[in-house]
This record gives sequence, structure tokens and C-alpha cells, in this order.
Amino acid sequence: MFVLRKEQREALRKVAMANFTGRMLAFFRENYSEETAEMSDDEVREMVEYGVGRARQYDITEEQDVCGYIECMLGLGRDFDKDPSQAWAGKILRDGDLDAPDKIEAIESRTREAAP
Repeated sequence: MFVLRKEQREALRKVAMANFTGRMLAFFRENYSEETAEMSDDEVREMVEYGVGRARQYDITEEQDVCGYIECMLGLGRDFDKDPSQAWAGKILRDGDLDAPDKIEAIESRTREAAP
């Protein structure tokens, strides 16, 4: 039986996070160049890492869904999920009847409806 020690699991987690963060950096630079123009690469990486942590609190863990969550952060604000003026978003994220993709889609749909 193959068993990973805690230290090995942590090392693998760090490598996976660095890999994900690098891909997200490239994605956001290419697809959200205006929104990230004033940000350094380190700031974009920090935003991604912060978004991963925030998304995890709402059981959003799959790469595509986490990316969607971070896209919502770019459009609605870093802490949109806690912003009283956007309480609707927090309500969607806490809805236990919705899975992660449905949560992201509901927020994106509501945002599109509100756009001029």
C-alpha cells in the first residue's frame, strides 16, 4: 500500500497551487487585461490564492468553478460575497441546494441582467 506522509501531501498541494496560479495568471492577463493592467504578477497571484480560499468556503473547488469565482471577484469586488450591497451573491453562494457550477452561473446570470 502506498501512503503519503503529511509533508509529502503538503509539498504536492503547494506544487498544484503554484501550477494553478500560473495558469490563472496567464488566463487573467489574456482575458482580463484591462482589469489586471494595474496589478503586478504577484498581485494577480495573490488575488488567485485569495479567491481559491474564499471559493473553498462555499464548496467551490473544481478548477473551472474556482476560476469563475475569481472572475466574479474581478467584476463585483474582492469581497463581493460579504458586501452588504450585494447580499444576493452571498445568499446564492450559501445555497445548499446549488452545486458549485450552478452557484457561479447564478451569480454571472444576475450580473449580466444588471449590466446596462
